Amino acid sequence: MLSALNKRLVRRMRAGIALILIFCLAGCGKKTAVKEYSVPETQVADGGIAASNGSYTLEWDSERSALLLKNNESGHIWSTVPYNYYLSGGTSVNLNSPLFIEYYTPEDGSIQTAKAYSDCMGEGNYSVEKIDDGIKMTFHFIDAEADISLEFKLREDSLAVSVPFKDIKESGKTKIISISVLPYFCAVPNGNNKNSYLFVPSGSGALMYTDEEIQNTSRSFTGEVYGRDASEKILDDTADETALTMPVYGAADGENSLFAIIEEGDGFARINAEAGSFKNNYSAVYSSLVLRGSDETEAERNNYTDEKVFAESYDESAVYTVGFYPLSGDNSGYNGMAARYKKYLSDSGALKNTERSQSAFHVNILGGAMSKKFFMGFPYTTLTKASDFSDAEEIIKELAAETGKTPAVTLTGFGQTGVDAGKIAGGFSFPERLGGKKGYSALEKYCDDNKIDLYVDYETVRFKSSGGGVNKSFDTAKTPGRQAAAFYTLGTGLRVPNESGAKIRLLKRSALDNITDKLIDHSKNYKSGISLAALSCTAYSDYAEARYYRKGTVAKQVSEIFERINKSGHKTAGSRANGYAAAAADTVYDTPTDNGGYLNLDVSVPFYSLVFAESTALYSEAVNLADNSENLILKSVEAGVLPSFTFISEYSDELANSSFPGFYGTLFKDQKEKAAGIISRLSEFSRVAAEQYPVSHEIIADGVSKTVFSSGAEGFVNRTENPVTLGGVTVDAMSFSLAQ
Repeated sequence: MLSALNKRLVRRMRAGIALILIFCLAGCGKKTAVKEYSVPETQVADGGIAASNGSYTLEWDSERSALLLKNNESGHIWSTVPYNYYLSGGTSVNLNSPLFIEYYTPEDGSIQTAKAYSDCMGEGNYSVEKIDDGIKMTFHFIDAEADISLEFKLREDSLAVSVPFKDIKESGKTKIISISVLPYFCAVPNGNNKNSYLFVPSGSGALMYTDEEIQNTSRSFTGEVYGRDASEKILDDTADETALTMPVYGAADGENSLFAIIEEGDGFARINAEAGSFKNNYSAVYSSLVLRGSDETEAERNNYTDEKVFAESYDESAVYTVGFYPLSGDNSGYNGMAARYKKYLSDSGALKNTERSQSAFHVNILGGAMSKKFFMGFPYTTLTKASDFSDAEEIIKELAAETGKTPAVTLTGFGQTGVDAGKIAGGFSFPERLGGKKGYSALEKYCDDNKIDLYVDYETVRFKSSGGGVNKSFDTAKTPGRQAAAFYTLGTGLRVPNESGAKIRLLKRSALDNITDKLIDHSKNYKSGISLAALSCTAYSDYAEARYYRKGTVAKQVSEIFERINKSGHKTAGSRANGYAAAAADTVYDTPTDNGGYLNLDVSVPFYSLVFAESTALYSEAVNLADNSENLILKSVEAGVLPSFTFISEYSDELANSSFPGFYGTLFKDQKEKAAGIISRLSEFSRVAAEQYPVSHEIIADGVSKTVFSSGAEGFVNRTENPVTLGGVTVDAMSFSLAQ
C-alpha cells in the first residue's frame, strides 16, 4: 500500500491526465429511475410591454427572443441580449442565451453544458407566457431531458428574476449541476474607459476593467458566495481563498450601472465574471446557482482516479431570486451599488440600526493551545498557556498607558482546549490554567469600569470530542455524499492530511440553535460580548436535511443567532464576517481591506466598509501579523477601518509544537513599542473614523485614492513610491493625509 504522502505525489504527477469520473449517489449502487421525457406543446407570447410603472418598463421582443428593461428617467436600456448587440440584429449562442446549464450523465459520468439559445430557442423548444407584472419563460433542453423556468417580475425599484426549484424537471437520464442566470444581462461593451467595469464582491470588493489591452487577454473570475462549502470533501486543499462576502455583483457603463442582489437562495450562488473578452467584445458578470454539491474521493485503481460524487437531490421548495437594480447619474458605479445594497439591507431589517461603539483600535488576545508533552516516555497533550486573564488585563493597561486610548478586546482560545477544536464552545467553561471564572470576572469588571468593549470568542462550528450536549456520532453534519463532515487538519509541505490526531467535525446545522441557547445560558451572569468568529465566516451545508443543502438558509440562520444573542443583552462580534453576520454584529475584526490579491481582479475598492461601517465597528486584520504591515495600514485608512493587533503574554517552545500556526510574531513585549507607534500615528485618523463612517470612495490614479466620510472629512491615501499633490495637499509616498 502506498503511504498518504506517496499517493498524493502520484496524484499530483498525474493530475494533468487524470480522468474525472462522476457518480450520483442513489443508495448502495442503486440506479436512478429514468422517466420518459417529452416536450409539451410550446407557445410564445406576442411581443410588447409586459409590465411598466413610473420608473421602469419591461418589454418582451418575441422576434429577437429578448427582454428589455428600460429606465424611464434616463432612457437607458438593459437587455437579456446586450443592447448594442441586440440593435445590431446579430445572433450568438452565448449572447442570445438567457440561460446556461451544466449537467452530467450518471450512466457514463460525462459532464456537458447546454445553452438556451442553441439547445432550446433555436429549435422552438421553449415557451413564454405573460404573468402578473412580467413574463415566464420555460426552456426544454432536449439532450439533457430537463425543463427549467425563469420568472421575470417588474417591481417599483427593480426587476426580480427567479428560478423556482419546483419547476425544474429532470427525466433522470441526466442530473443538473448548475444553472447560470442571464449571463449577459450585466454586460458592457469592451473599452478603455475606467468608468466601465465589472464589480465582484471578493474580499473588500473588486473591479475588473473592460479594457482588452490591460493584460492582452480576457480575464475571468469565479468564486462561491460566502466561500467554499466547508462540508464538501475535496482532495487538493489549497491555501485559504478570499471569500465572496456578499451576494451581489454589477456592471458599470459610464453614467449607467446594473446592480444585482441575490435575494433568495444566496447560499447556492457562484459569481462568474469575464472582462475584456475577445470572443464577443463584451465584458459580463453573472451568477450561477449550484444545484448539487459534491464530494471528491480517490479511487485506488489504475491512475488513482479522482471520483466526484454529486448529491442525488436538492431542496425542491427553494427559490433562487436575483434582483436587478438599474442605477444612473450620481447613483451609478460601485459607490451607488454600495448605497443601494445598504438600503436593501436596512429595508429588509437585516442591517442593525443601533449606533456603533467604536474604539481607537482592537486587540485579540490568545489564551492557549494544545501541545504534546511526554511523561516517562509516553506522549500526551495538554493545554499550554499563552495568556491568562490577568495577562490580558495587563496588556490592556499597558497599551492604554502608552497610547492614552483603550481598545476593543477579543479573547480567543480561553476554553478547555485553547485555540484548538475540542468540545463545542470550549466546553462552555474557563479552565483554571487560564484563570478560571474568578480570573475572568476580574478582567470583565476592569473592562466594564473602563468602558472597554470585551468579547469572548466561542467555537460553535468545529469540534473534535463529545460534550456540551454534542455527540460525535449523532451531531456531525453530512457531506453531499452523506458522509460525516469530519476532516483531518492539514500538514505542512504538500498539505497532506495529518492523520495522527482526531478529525475536526462540523456541527450539524440543526444543532446550532440549541448550542446558542446553551451559550446564552452560560453567559447569563456575564456582561461581556460574545464573539462567534468561526460561525460568522463559515458557510456550510448539511445533507442531513434538505433545507440545509448547498449552504441553504445559512444567512437567515446565522442572522437569527446573532439577533438572539443581542436580545439576551450581549453585544456580538465576528471575524472576516460574511455580509449577513457583518450586518447583524456590533463589531467585526479581521475586516477585509483588499480583494484577496487575485491577478484577474484589477483593483480593490472598500465596498464592504461603505455598506457596514455606519452600524458596525470595523477593525482590520492584525497589523503585526501582516506580510506587509504598511500596506495593510494604508488600505485600512482607505477603507475607514481602524487597526487591530493579536498578542500573547508569553511564548514557549511547547506552543511551537501545537497545530495552531498563529503564535509567531504575537509576543506582546516584543510588539508593544511598534503597536503603540502605529496607534499614535493613526491617532487623528482614529478620531475621524470613530466619529464618522465612509460614504464614498474614488480611485484618483493607480495606488492613489480619496475616501469621503459622513461629516465631510476626506482621507487621501498614496500607496505609490512618489509624493502626490491632491487638492493643494501633498501626500508623501506610502502615506496618507486627512482634510477636514
